[in-house]
Amino acid sequence: MKKITEANVLRSGLLTVIFFMTTGISGLFGQTASVFFTVIDSLDSSPIEYAMVVATDNTSGEIIFDRTDERGQAMLSLYPNIDYELMVNRLGYANYASQLKLTQLDEQVISITLSKTVMDLAEIVVRDTLPPISYRPDTVVYNARAFYTGKERKLKDLIEKLPGLDIDQNLRVTYQGQDVTTLLVEGKPFFGGDGELALKGLPADAIARIQVLEDYKPLGFTLDPGARKRRALNIIIREDRKNVYFGEAMAGGGTPGRHLVQADIFRFNRNTNNYLFGGSNNVNRELLSIQSILRLIGGDNLLSGNGFQELSDLSLRLSPPSFAEDSKNQLIALGVNQQVGKKSSLDVYALGPRKKWTTRQRSTTVFPITDLNEAISLSRAARQQFGMLRATLTSKLPKQLVIRTNAQLQGNQNSSLLVENYRSNFGNRLSSSQLDVGAYECQLKTEIVKQTKEGNILKIVAAARQQSDRETLKLSSDTAFLNSLFLSGSIEPTIFDQDNIPTRRNFRGNYLYHYKLNRKVYLEQGMEWEHLQQKQSINSSLLPSQQRVVAFHELSTHFGTVVKWRETSTVFRLHLAQIRGANNGERVSINQFLLPEFRLQFRSGPGSTVEANWKSTVTPPGLSFLSASPLVTSFTTYQFGLERLTPVPTHKATLGYRYYNPIKGYGYTISAGYDQQGGSSIIPQLEVVGQDRKITYVVTNTPIKAWNLTAILRRDNGKNKFSVTSSYQRRQQLTVIVDQNVVSPITTASLQSDFRQHLTNEVNVRWSLLINRSGFGIIPGNAIYNGHLQADLSYTSGRWSSDIGLSGQLFDATANAYFSGRISGNLRYVMSNSPWAFELMYEVPLGGREIRSFRQSDLFFSTTNTQVFVAFVTANVAYQF
Repeated sequence: MKKITEANVLRSGLLTVIFFMTTGISGLFGQTASVFFTVIDSLDSSPIEYAMVVATDNTSGEIIFDRTDERGQAMLSLYPNIDYELMVNRLGYANYASQLKLTQLDEQVISITLSKTVMDLAEIVVRDTLPPISYRPDTVVYNARAFYTGKERKLKDLIEKLPGLDIDQNLRVTYQGQDVTTLLVEGKPFFGGDGELALKGLPADAIARIQVLEDYKPLGFTLDPGARKRRALNIIIREDRKNVYFGEAMAGGGTPGRHLVQADIFRFNRNTNNYLFGGSNNVNRELLSIQSILRLIGGDNLLSGNGFQELSDLSLRLSPPSFAEDSKNQLIALGVNQQVGKKSSLDVYALGPRKKWTTRQRSTTVFPITDLNEAISLSRAARQQFGMLRATLTSKLPKQLVIRTNAQLQGNQNSSLLVENYRSNFGNRLSSSQLDVGAYECQLKTEIVKQTKEGNILKIVAAARQQSDRETLKLSSDTAFLNSLFLSGSIEPTIFDQDNIPTRRNFRGNYLYHYKLNRKVYLEQGMEWEHLQQKQSINSSLLPSQQRVVAFHELSTHFGTVVKWRETSTVFRLHLAQIRGANNGERVSINQFLLPEFRLQFRSGPGSTVEANWKSTVTPPGLSFLSASPLVTSFTTYQFGLERLTPVPTHKATLGYRYYNPIKGYGYTISAGYDQQGGSSIIPQLEVVGQDRKITYVVTNTPIKAWNLTAILRRDNGKNKFSVTSSYQRRQQLTVIVDQNVVSPITTASLQSDFRQHLTNEVNVRWSLLINRSGFGIIPGNAIYNGHLQADLSYTSGRWSSDIGLSGQLFDATANAYFSGRISGNLRYVMSNSPWAFELMYEVPLGGREIRSFRQSDLFFSTTNTQVFVAFVTANVAYQF
């Protein structure tokens, strides 16, 4: 009865939230009038292109803007009966300003005349006021002082207020619906271009302007004529904040035994950018996300080929769980951008994050088809530690010649101790699994890039990399439950002890040449060479020691064309690759591949873009051996590794349509994709045999296929921002059910919405809702539902500000609903005319802690998990300098 009541209460709460969201969303699409502007030159009445037309709501401060096209025309969507301040600006012309108020919803046409300015070198006027938004080709400039109200603390708070720009809860920045790939400060990449530290650390009051570079070229010219335009943010610091140290330091403590220490320090001048970040806390506050850590330490290795998928998978495995009983985060990060002479620049940055957390989880399982009832209590202690030092020297020489050298040292240590207390009607046991993994890597890379006067581009790359890993696994138990698995009759405290030590060496070289046939057509030719050698040694207490040396040698060439016609770009490449494999010095395989690549991108109308892609790649496989591993339900079994000396082909296809109207701040994206990966895979089979679970493995060569469909809707009218993302994925793979191989689809459907509204100048509201369904196709009704709701309310009045967040998780809503949630937030007070601020931060769990989940159908077994959440309160003091 209690569970039903909780479910009803939660559903009522969700309906209330959806009602308010719907009410707010209806306001987003309120009636507006279309106002058309024509901007002309006062001398010859010729149309003026790239003029910025800006309308500012005099009451709320909401800003709506558009820029004129080649006909001098722009259009704004404005509300009636609102007093607007209208400004029109264009470089080389005097600014135009007037008041505008609409009294009806009919379309209106307004003509504006601008006069050219004459600059007298003997009399130069320096303006300390700039228009809120201005434009020059490929660059939009926001005057930060026009949007800063004193309530914004960090750069991310300021970006949220800028029309056309958006930032989500994962600190991903988009401009007019498209990703911003690089963040610059004073024209230099900030910490390698990854902007998370700048978004969370740079004080908002230190920023003068924010530039959106719509076609960012790091070297001053493009390396690939067929590549998509890259977007970057360039942050310009106020003049009075240059040549001095500034930033913020914070410290605090609370109960039970919580602490928080953090400092962000910056210094910028004409030739040098310096920044230092440091912190430590055990209040589950993330100092740097695992996604940014992997991007920074992975560099080109993760961001090439299937790197984004690898990055996503690693992020899921390494991210601390939200229900950690205890956590500790530490970070030290240092970056330097130094101008070396007139032609060279040196970028150096070091990174040292460390994370520790512990979790406790209890589960009960009932098998209806047997007499087995079991209860498992799991305690896990995990630690992650990374270290990285990277230096990049870039020299821009005369005649469009660029030489860039990159050196990097990095290492990581990960450990996990899992203790399992198992109890059932057939017996009890206490077991543990300890896994320690360490990796050390050094790499050197040199690029030489040359662009000729005719527009031809030559790129030569040479790189070397060495990596050494060590993996240690220990299994122990107070009973002999593992003895049958390892054919051992003795009972030892440590049943299994294994060291796995792989060493990899990689050498790579390639050249790429783009020949400009004419203004519309480029011919492309390239050649790649790569040698990979992997040595692996395994020492085991129960299995024979093994050592193997595997080498792969790849030689490939490709030919391609790039055709650009107005707003259309077509790229076609054909790769010819040969991969040779050797095992312990003996050649075992020679494989040839013909790998096509195709991309088509064109504008189908104003603000509309269509893109189609097809890409085939091939990846040499690594080695795997017989090794023990925590699996599925516990670590009470072992895994067979499979040596594959055949390269694995992968084929990917995508088709997408994107539309964005910057005038109305409205846009949507629809995309579809297909992936197919060959090669063999290892499939687990789970059965209940007598008093224990039995897990066996089957090897299959069935290719893995996946289809996905995604739709995104965005709306931004200045005061309100709204987005909805829906996705559907179907993954086809082999499922093993009692010695029967069945091709089974796994489907995942999700709906995510994000809504932000400025209710008043003091109050902001943000809702985030995620609903997900996962189905395991071969068993009817075997699906898991879950939903996540987060609501944030921020209030600022004078020197007081407060943030309150409510998050809730609903599992398996179609059956017995289990709800878990929390309230978190802070209350902040800033002293008048003082750099000091005081803050209370808190987090309190809500609702039940039981979460029902299952891996197979209810007829096979069902599991109920109970998780432990953290609660705390801290008092903090901050000093801004």
